Amino acid sequence: MVEQGKPKPDIYLYAAKQLGFEPCECIALEDSPNGVRSAASAGCRTIMVPDLTQPDSELAALISAKADSLFDVINIIENQKGGQNFGR
Repeated sequence: MVEQGKPKPDIYLYAAKQLGFEPCECIALEDSPNGVRSAASAGCRTIMVPDLTQPDSELAALISAKADSLFDVINIIENQKGGQNFGR
């Protein structure tokens, strides 16, 4: 469905368009460095839920937050309500 795969942003740009949102209105959950790069370069707010690779300084600069599990994502999003930025 897209011309180029991750780490290019194509998949996130396509998904946001299909949903009728701007990428900056979307939250991407990613577990890999290439996924983080893809989502961030599309302009999505990105939460990393690391699988095998923890975020290094490059990835930390690209993510809005890091969650230790998918359960933690709920708290991160709830804390974001009201226009506040995600915590790290």
